[in-house]
Amino acid sequence: DTTALKDGNSNTLDTVSPDPEGIALLGTGGFWASSERDFSGSNPAIYRFNEDGVLQGTFPVDDKFQANPSGSNGVRDNLGFESLTIAPNQEFFYTAGESALAQDGPIATLEDGSTARIVQYDFTTGLPVSEFVYEVGNISQAPNPPDAFADNGLVELLATDEPGTLLALERSFSEGGSDRGYTIRLFEVELDN
Repeated sequence: DTTALKDGNSNTLDTVSPDPEGIALLGTGGFWASSERDFSGSNPAIYRFNEDGVLQGTFPVDDKFQANPSGSNGVRDNLGFESLTIAPNQEFFYTAGESALAQDGPIATLEDGSTARIVQYDFTTGLPVSEFVYEVGNISQAPNPPDAFADNGLVELLATDEPGTLLALERSFSEGGSDRGYTIRLFEVELDN
């Protein structure tokens, strides 16, 4: 079976702007989803859905993530919240941008990595409580031809049983590269200190 995600007016999300990426199931039957775009089409979001896939609300996202028309601040197009995970003890949940915010620096290149922000939310209040800088690696292989598309980003997080520890998945893609251009890297991340 499939369940179509719908906004509060019963429109399916394939007819509106959000781009859900990460998903976290709740024991109550509902779920949360991170999205690279909100209904405006430009800002990241975290949505709450009931078990029928109907939108119930959103969690707050700090203004620093909001894109502005000049492109000097906020998320870059298609590099918003990809990941979403709930700590097993249900004390916190986490999401992260795929790559650097415009004000934080450049995106990954073949020579250099980037920085993404991991945001820690309080599970009970739904409010952000901490942010952590995550160092995204460089692009793994050169595209072919050299001017073709290539990127690397933080695409998923998984909270482990060890408090403050996450598994982080990076996905690098280079058009025309070997193995269809994909390279996957998995890291253990400790948020303490």
